[in-house]
Amino acid sequence: MSDQPALGMALPGLKIDTYAVSSNLQGCEGVSEAFAIEIEGKVYAFIAPETLDIQSIEKTVTSTLDENLVRPAGYYAIAQMPYTPKGQIDEGELAARFKGYEKSTDDLLPLPPKVYCKELDSKISSSASSVCSKGLPENTSWQDQYLESQLPEKQLARPLRNLRYISMIIYRRIFAIIFIANLIPFCWLLYKGTNCTTLATAVSANLLPSTLIRNDNVVNALFWMASWVPRSWPLWIRKNAAKVYHLGGIHSGCAVSATFWFGFLVVQASFDAFRPSLVDPSRKMISTATLGVTYAIMLLFTIILTFAHPSIRRKIHNQFEQTHRFSGWTVLLFFWVLTFLLINDFTGPKMSVTMVTMHTPGFWILIIITLSIASPWLHLRKVNIVPEKLSEHAVRLHFDYRNNPVPGSFVRLSDKPLMEWHAFATIAVPNRNGFSVVVSRAGDWTSKYIANPPTRMWIRGIPTRGVMNVAHCFNSVVVVGTGSGIGPCLPVLLAAAKNGIKVRVLWSTPKPQETFGSEIVNGVTTADPNAIIWDTRVKGKPDMVKLVWGLVQESQAEAVVIISNPALTKKVVYGMESRGVAAYGAIWDS
Repeated sequence: MSDQPALGMALPGLKIDTYAVSSNLQGCEGVSEAFAIEIEGKVYAFIAPETLDIQSIEKTVTSTLDENLVRPAGYYAIAQMPYTPKGQIDEGELAARFKGYEKSTDDLLPLPPKVYCKELDSKISSSASSVCSKGLPENTSWQDQYLESQLPEKQLARPLRNLRYISMIIYRRIFAIIFIANLIPFCWLLYKGTNCTTLATAVSANLLPSTLIRNDNVVNALFWMASWVPRSWPLWIRKNAAKVYHLGGIHSGCAVSATFWFGFLVVQASFDAFRPSLVDPSRKMISTATLGVTYAIMLLFTIILTFAHPSIRRKIHNQFEQTHRFSGWTVLLFFWVLTFLLINDFTGPKMSVTMVTMHTPGFWILIIITLSIASPWLHLRKVNIVPEKLSEHAVRLHFDYRNNPVPGSFVRLSDKPLMEWHAFATIAVPNRNGFSVVVSRAGDWTSKYIANPPTRMWIRGIPTRGVMNVAHCFNSVVVVGTGSGIGPCLPVLLAAAKNGIKVRVLWSTPKPQETFGSEIVNGVTTADPNAIIWDTRVKGKPDMVKLVWGLVQESQAEAVVIISNPALTKKVVYGMESRGVAAYGAIWDS
């Protein structure tokens, strides 16, 4: 043990940052685990294994740590870190050991009778504590130790955790709440009886939130509110606020409910078409034209819902997108026609059509829906692009038509604006106007533009915040990306220091330097000097859950955000959440 109090004191102008010290220690040769704690205004470093050369570690830290940070006053080499039952490094235990070191003449205070070992996540005696490192090759890196280790047991029984983290994610809970909230009045009106105008209002009342929640400005406003939750608030509040990207549950829940209400309207209209009108007995309650339009809308609703089913949407996404767009526009047009036909059917000879229209809720709701759908298309424009071909597998497209988007945003690009759109994360560099996107090979569309990079392209709407933006809800985050998934992560990483977010990075990709270029790789290492950039061509594909878990424990991060393919995203998010760690990743709900 080496002790240099002068180095460990918070002198004027120096800052105590135990996270930075821990990260720096972790990068030292031979260090498998490291953690720094603050005690009475001084920083003390604990490192494992106990066979490390402390003088060498101290020399490395002194030469590499930011000169504005307080150096450790003492270094303690131990066999392994103590862990709490929740799998986090036990700071209280380390502090107790430090006090024991001060009183003891020995370099290493005997371990308490029982400690928690991260690799086994179970209570073991101090004499058996070396079990955790058995079977590991000598001089192995700390990430390799995590790969060799055993993950702690998942929380909750399997049926309960699968229900909570797979079957009933927040998206589906929102869907269920909305559907049940509609089902109650639906059943009541089915029992009591109603009329077509009431049912049309119920349909439009559901279509309104279903449409608004997909509007770029509404999405940005909700993410903005989530990110403004103070980071000093309890973690459970921020964890739930960060689930804002599950807002698609409102869209689907209201859309499905609207379809059920409209089915009710079709049945009601079919009966009313044979009943005399209450306002004019000389005609039927529902005209033939009204009945025909209701059947046409019902057919379109059925087509939209069929193509929107996840199993179909995944297989023919382009057709889903086109059906959703063109059928949706047609439904909107027909619903305007239906609204005026119903007003005409229920307006008596002595009644003013204008007054009835002004007092019809569906009329005003349709105005808002129409404006919401039209607003992104009012921002449709063709912009210039400066392409930068990174490799045969990726191209970077640079835009300068607007200022920096918010970190964690995406834009929609197209060469055929009426047919298909592709979303790409914006990469904004601090103190530089414009932004860029990285397009990697993932199909015919991307392959075409990697082979022949475009110089002009259509953009619709405004940059919209996505799942990566939830990183702003936390003080410390582990950011995980695979392949071009590092693109959405990069702007958040580059702005992390400015926004006061401590980040650790895990990027798994084949040939990172060759595929994505030095600027992107340097951006990652600038944000996290100890970033794990895992070259899958050299090392193969790692167990990402174990690596992420190891990073979470090493950095004591509050959350994990991952940008990857659907299968790996779900695996990592489930692997973390089922062990008590907040984790966030795209849910592919559109």
